[in-house]
Amino acid sequence: MTIKNYIYYPNRKLYSKDDADYVTLKDIVGAVRGGSKVNVQCYRTKLDITDKVLWRALTRVQTGDRMTAEMLLRDGVGSGAV
Repeated sequence: MTIKNYIYYPNRKLYSKDDADYVTLKDIVGAVRGGSKVNVQCYRTKLDITDKVLWRALTRVQTGDRMTAEMLLRDGVGSGAV
């Protein structure tokens, strides 16, 4: 399993330490779907914020917009897809 490391900057940009380039939430979702483990660290605090970023990706990237809790439960968690 490949581990991808990202840094979250205060301007809300995500930077891939492995690819030395800025990425989007969609890129991170693609990495996870491709079988990679991801780690996201806050630049300012150095805290691990992986769960926060993945949650945001899960609720926004799938539809291209915000998903409601109902949509998430029906299409994701409720179907066993997550």
